[in-house]
Formats: sequence, C-alpha cells, structure tokens
Amino acid sequence: MSDSSSTSSGGMGGFIANLVSWGIAKKRPKSIAEADALARPMVNRWVAVAVGVSWVPGSTLVLASVDFKIFHDLAKVYAIPDFNVDAMVVAIGGSVVGRGVAEAAGWAFGVGWLTNPIVAGGITKALSNAIMDYMRRESSLPAT
Repeated sequence: MSDSSSTSSGGMGGFIANLVSWGIAKKRPKSIAEADALARPMVNRWVAVAVGVSWVPGSTLVLASVDFKIFHDLAKVYAIPDFNVDAMVVAIGGSVVGRGVAEAAGWAFGVGWLTNPIVAGGITKALSNAIMDYMRRESSLPAT
C-alpha cells in the first residue's frame, strides 16, 4: 500500500507545501554551509509560490501560512528542534501587515494584479533571508 498521506492530507495547499519542501527531512546537513545550500532553493521555490498566488484577492491569509511553513522548514534544515515562537510570530505578523497594506493599496488603486506579485515575492524573499539569518545564529551546526 502506498503512502499518499503526504499529498492528500492538506488538499492542494498540502500538495504545494510537500512539493516545495520535498527532500528537506531526508537530508541532514552537517554544517551551516550545507544547510544554506539546502535552504536557498527551497526559499526560491516559496518565493515563486508567493508570486504565483498573490494576484488572488485575499491571498495574504494563504501567504501567512506559507510564512509559517518556511519558518518550520528552515528550522529543520538548520537542525533547530525548538525555536523561539515569539520570533516566528513577530516575523509572520510583520509580513501579514506588509502584505495586507500592499494588497489593500493595490486593489484600491486598481493595480493590485500588477503590484501584489512584486510585493509578495519581495516580502517572502526578505522574510526568508531574515529567518535564515536567525536560524544560522541559533543553529548548533558548525560553520563548515
């Protein structure tokens, strides 16, 4: 019997999350450099997801769950079993506020379909980079 729970348990959102994060749990980096090499492509895939869905009105809520998934996946990559929940809440809260303001302004001025992907991609990339910096500082992995 095949295990299809990884793609069927979360509907389309679960499928996308599994696709983007594929291979994270299977690879155990031995250094920060190896963790960076695993994290960069994953972050780039999440940025592509954010750009792809951000033109949909209300996508800010979906992207907030993406931010949580990024935080969780990066904690796995950098071998951090317990991370500071306060840091995660602040990071995700800031991204939701930023995306919410951008979405409201974009739709108010009638250019949301054009500006939202740019803003969503930028915020996702900046947030991911900030999370990676945090994870590097907190990780017990050696530098090289």
